[in-house]
Amino acid sequence: MVIKKAYLKSTARLFKKHIVRLLSIAAIFVVTVALDSGLGDVETDIKKSINASYHEDEIHDFVIRGYGIEDIKNEIDKEKGNLDVAKTDLFYTFDSPDKRINTDRFAKRIIYRDFSNENSLDHLTLLAGHLPTSANEIVVERETVDIINHRLNEDISYEAWFYDVPIGTISATVVGIVKNPTMVAMRNDPSDYVETGKNQQIDDVFYYDIKYIDENVDPTLKSLTGALNIKLTDPIRKTFKGYSNKYESQIKATRSKIEELGSVKTSQAKVLSLYENFSLYSLNSYAAKVGNIALIFIIFFILIAILVIYSTMSRLLDEQRSSTATLKTLGYSNLAIGMRFVIFGLVAGIIGIAISVAPARLVTSVIINAFTIQYAMKAITFPVVGSFFFIMAGIVLVSSLTLILIKSIKMADAKPVELLTHKAPKVGKMILLERCKKLWNKMSFKFKSTWRNVFLFKARLLMTVLSIVASTILVYASFSLLDCTIANRDKGLDALFFISLILIVFSGALCALVVYNITNINISERTREIATLMVSGYTDQEVTGYVFREIYILTIMGAILGLPAGVGFMAFVYHYIDAPILAFKFVNWWTYLLAPVVTCLFAVLATFLLRRKIIKTDMNESLKVLE
Repeated sequence: MVIKKAYLKSTARLFKKHIVRLLSIAAIFVVTVALDSGLGDVETDIKKSINASYHEDEIHDFVIRGYGIEDIKNEIDKEKGNLDVAKTDLFYTFDSPDKRINTDRFAKRIIYRDFSNENSLDHLTLLAGHLPTSANEIVVERETVDIINHRLNEDISYEAWFYDVPIGTISATVVGIVKNPTMVAMRNDPSDYVETGKNQQIDDVFYYDIKYIDENVDPTLKSLTGALNIKLTDPIRKTFKGYSNKYESQIKATRSKIEELGSVKTSQAKVLSLYENFSLYSLNSYAAKVGNIALIFIIFFILIAILVIYSTMSRLLDEQRSSTATLKTLGYSNLAIGMRFVIFGLVAGIIGIAISVAPARLVTSVIINAFTIQYAMKAITFPVVGSFFFIMAGIVLVSSLTLILIKSIKMADAKPVELLTHKAPKVGKMILLERCKKLWNKMSFKFKSTWRNVFLFKARLLMTVLSIVASTILVYASFSLLDCTIANRDKGLDALFFISLILIVFSGALCALVVYNITNINISERTREIATLMVSGYTDQEVTGYVFREIYILTIMGAILGLPAGVGFMAFVYHYIDAPILAFKFVNWWTYLLAPVVTCLFAVLATFLLRRKIIKTDMNESLKVLE
């Protein structure tokens, strides 16, 4: 009982004495898990939205356009079983160059569809007004960046063309405004027909009821403008899942079967799948690019977090050598002793993960909202945290705890007498800078002491510089990505713009936490040294300068080394993403200066927060004889 009480007391003392360290580790979990899961869930959530629209709005799998579409429909209906076709939906459509505008850029899309058929595909969502009830009534597509805004009861008169053949002036009244689930892009929806000309984009979509087509369109034009939407059977549609690989292979096989049909061959019809649909596929592709960028940053953030957590806990283990020796003499196993530190890390992780729920959802929401600026996605209810949250939290937590357990068991494996014997101070050695006599002799004692301390503890030097290098890489990468986004804003990169801003904020926060952790540990390990300086009459400014100068030198070294490392990292990112909008030519020259400067500023901020801890050091307690 006494032995168990000693174990519990020792563990409780560990938490009480190092509460600041516990909270700093928790903060690293917050920054890492919130950003990683927030970024990681974006692609998943967008694909969920696409998938929901695909099924709920019964979006087509194929659309066939060509002469003699009625014959094609009849043959496909006969071969439904062999083609895995569940439903066909006939409509008529053509794109007419917009002659009102003195440019070849825009075209109007005229569609005749069966509004009375409840089983029609590509369900239109009625946003206002009602559906057409006469030959001269139309509903129009909702306003976007390119599509013109129309009012209810507005009278429209337009000159219709089929390719370069004038059809005549057509008048109609707008009775409704709708949203087509296959036209989710807010801009640059291109004409479906390459032959209509010169990269034309749709600036109007007019929907007529199909039962009035004979009153509006002559038989020759009708025969040339037929189209057929095709919905495949459920086993294939269930594989869609936001353009999955399995769905793609099924589509290729079915397309080949359709193209082999006699009526399709003779009419030379075009068989287009959802992969040729500009809006949906561009949304899916954009989400995938964001996902690829996110994945690279996610991996990097995880590695930095694990490095810093492990470094922090390693220093804590060194400070706990005497208590570890005491528990060993009481008969506790290496595993039991190691579990104290695992529990410490676990509590820090749980606190951090719990706090990161809200910021993780916020990151995802901000980016998803940025996507809605460019795409009219179907609104669906997302969970508070997605699956990626638990994956990220699990990876960081399990990896960190595993390393902590291995390190603590290794330390506990030593004999109690070895643990109770304090490590002898490191012997100072001549550093490279001392060989430059002219420079070295001009330095004051405090700077000579600082430079010697910097290189005296090689492990601390390496860990600190590596952490700062990693932080600088992230800061540079974030600014580099922002430059590329701003340079290509006209291409509709709102989501990428917000991702860049978020990355800058979280990179800066992680950088500040890294420096704060390292400095905090440095102060904790040197309380006797700090107290000695204070007893010797050093002022607060001199004492803090003595400690912080070392941190600033290490920070500058890490920032300088981090810049070329950041350039190399982004070279990999740009090559991996392989997108014209992401390239070094868009990166401003000042970004190469800004990244290391920002890293250093965050370091200064972190040390400023720890100044009070130094000047409030208890001299009597710190100078007590070591146990």
